[in-house]
Amino acid sequence: MYIRVVLLSIILFVTSFLHAQTTDLLISEVVEGSSNNKYVEIYNGTGASVNLANYALRLYFNGSATPGATINLSGTLTNGNVYVVAHSSAVAWGGTPDLSTGSLSFNGDDAIELYNTSTASMVDLVGNIGCDPGSEWNSGGNSTADNTIVRNANVCSGVTTDPGNSPCDFPTLAGEWTQSAQDDVSNLGSHTNSCSAPCVPTSEPTTNASTMVFSNMACFSMDLSWTSGNGANRIVVASAAPITGTPSDQTLYIANATFGLGSTIAANEYVVYNGSGNSVSVSGLSSSTMYYFAVFEYNGTTANCDENYLITSVLKDNDTTATCSCPEITGILVDACGGSVEGINEFFTFQNGGAPMYIDSLTATFPSGGSFCNSGCGAQTWTTNPAFVAQLNTTAACPGLFVEADPIPANAEVIVFTGASPTYNFDFSGLCGTGPYYAVFANNTNTGGRFANYNSTCSVRTLNVDFGSSCADAASYDRCLLSNNDGDYVAFDAPGNATYLNDGCTPMAILPVEWLSFTGKNTAWGNVLEWTTQVEINNDHFTVERATNTFKFQEIGTVKGNGNTFSPTEYLFTDHALYAETYYYRLKQTDFNGHYSYSSIISISGEYRIEIYYNASTNELVINDRADKILIHNLQGQMVREFNQIDSNIPVDLPMGMYLITTITGNNQHTQKIVLH
Repeated sequence: MYIRVVLLSIILFVTSFLHAQTTDLLISEVVEGSSNNKYVEIYNGTGASVNLANYALRLYFNGSATPGATINLSGTLTNGNVYVVAHSSAVAWGGTPDLSTGSLSFNGDDAIELYNTSTASMVDLVGNIGCDPGSEWNSGGNSTADNTIVRNANVCSGVTTDPGNSPCDFPTLAGEWTQSAQDDVSNLGSHTNSCSAPCVPTSEPTTNASTMVFSNMACFSMDLSWTSGNGANRIVVASAAPITGTPSDQTLYIANATFGLGSTIAANEYVVYNGSGNSVSVSGLSSSTMYYFAVFEYNGTTANCDENYLITSVLKDNDTTATCSCPEITGILVDACGGSVEGINEFFTFQNGGAPMYIDSLTATFPSGGSFCNSGCGAQTWTTNPAFVAQLNTTAACPGLFVEADPIPANAEVIVFTGASPTYNFDFSGLCGTGPYYAVFANNTNTGGRFANYNSTCSVRTLNVDFGSSCADAASYDRCLLSNNDGDYVAFDAPGNATYLNDGCTPMAILPVEWLSFTGKNTAWGNVLEWTTQVEINNDHFTVERATNTFKFQEIGTVKGNGNTFSPTEYLFTDHALYAETYYYRLKQTDFNGHYSYSSIISISGEYRIEIYYNASTNELVINDRADKILIHNLQGQMVREFNQIDSNIPVDLPMGMYLITTITGNNQHTQKIVLH
C-alpha cells in the first residue's frame, strides 16, 4: 500500500487542531492517460482506519447498466492516506501502487463506482451508470477523456446516488473536480482535504479537583492552588458573587488571570485559568472584597469540539482580598534652601497605601510647573539618581536609610524630589534607625519653584497626586501662614489638615513617626518595654507584638499614640505573661488612616531574680528590689515566716540554722538557701 501523510492546512488554536474528515471514502483522483496509464486514487478522511475488504471498484463500459469489471480492494487504509489502484502496465507514475491489475482499463465514457460490498451501497461515482455520453463527459471546461481529474479539497462526501439518464450528465464534474493534462500524475499518491471533523465530546472526567488553598493575599491580587482531579485539563472561574453558572461542553474558554478579561461561563463569572496545572495568580481584584472560585475538570483537546466538562462535582471556595488604604500626602517642603535653585531642591512626602505601587502609576500636579508622570506628561517624567541617594546616606551616616525601588513596597515612606539632581546637601541623620525611605526624582532641571513661598496676601496652593488604582490625594496650604524663611514646610494629617512648621532646611517631621529609642528589660514584674518618639504625625496607636524564637509575632497589647506632636514623647508597656526565657518584641505604629509601619526588633532574655542575702552584723535579710511576697521555710518544710509587699530589709528573729527563702513577684518565683549564723 502506498502511504503518504496528507498535508492539511493546520490552524493553530490554543493547543488544538481541526482534523479533516469525510463521511466515507472518496474517489480523489482519476488518471485517464495515454495507452495503459490508468489510475484511480481513493482517499480516507473519515477520522479512522477503514478495512478495504468491504470495498470494490466497479467499471461500467460504454453506457452499460451492469459492471463490466469488479476490482476488489484489500488491506487497511488509515485516516488521511490514499490507496492507489493502477493498470498493471501503467508507467506514468513513479510511485508504487497499492493494487496493480489488468482489469483497470477504462476510457472517458466509462463510469467508475466505489462500492461497499458489505452494505451493497454506492460510496462514490465518477460519470453516470447506464448511459453513454459519447466519447466523454464534459462540464464546466472539465472532461473525462485524455485528462487527469482531481477531487477538490472541500468535497466531504461522495456521490451515493446515480444521477439518472435524463440527461446523461456527470453533474459534479464542474463543481467538485479540477482538470489537468493527460498523464499528469503530479498529485497522485496524496490528497488534500479541508473538511472539518464532526465534533463529538470525549469522555467526562470522574474525579473533580479538591482542597483549594489561598495564599499571598494582597489588596488587588491573590494566589490559589488546588489538588487536581482526573481531567486532562481544568478551568478556574472567578466571580465577586457565588458562582452559579456551568461551562458548556464542546466549548473552549479563553482564560486571563486578570479578573474580568477572560471568557465567561455566566454573567460576571470569568475564566482566570485553563490548563493542566494546579495553581494560578489572579490579579485585577478590588481590595477588601470577597471573591468566589470554582474549578471544573474537563477532557478534550480539540478546540470547540470535544471538550467535556465535569459539572456534577465542582470544587468551590472563596476568600477576601486584603484591606488596603490609599497613599496619602504627609508633607511639603515649600521653601527649600539652596538659593536661586529652589525648584530642584523642594520635595513632598507621602506614605504608600496597603499595596505595592509602581512608579509608572504616579502622577503629581504641582501648583507651578505642571504635571510629572511616565505616560502623558511629555518630557516631565520620573527618574532615578543613585548618586544623590548615596550622598543622602553618607551625610546621614546611615547606609540604606534612603533607597530607590520600583515597585515601592506597601506602607512605605516616600520622598519625591522636584529636581533630577538636587544641589542641597540634606542632613537626615536624625532619621537613623528608621526607614528605609524611598526616593523618587522628577526629571526636572528648571530652577523655578514648584510651590509658592510666603506671601502676605493669603492664597491657597494645592498639590494633587494620583497614585493609580483609583487612589488620589490633594494637599493644600495657605501662603500667608508660612514663616517666610528657608525651610518652611507643611505637614498634613489624614483628613488633610495642615500644620505650618520650620525645622531648618531638612524637615524630618514630614516623615511620620520618628523613633528616638526602643529598649526593654526583664524585671520582677515582667518584661518592661520603653520607647521614645521625637515627632509624631497622624499617630493613632502602637500595637505591641511578641514572638518566641519562631518569630511568629502576635499582638499582646496596644498603647494610645499622641496624634500630632513635635516634642519627644515617652511610652511604657509591661509584659506580665512570661512563659519562655527569651522573647522578641516589635512595635507596629498605626496612623489614623490605617497606614502602619514597624519598629526595629529587640529581645529580652533571662528570668529576673530578686537577690537576698543575710547580714550577720545587723541580723537582717537584705533585699535588692521590691517583692510581692517572701516566704521562709525550715528544712522540715514548715513555713515559719511570711512577709507581704516588701521593699526594704527584713529583721530576722529566728534561731540560727539553714532556711529556704522564697521570693514571689508577679509571675516570677525563686527559692534559695540561706544560713543564719
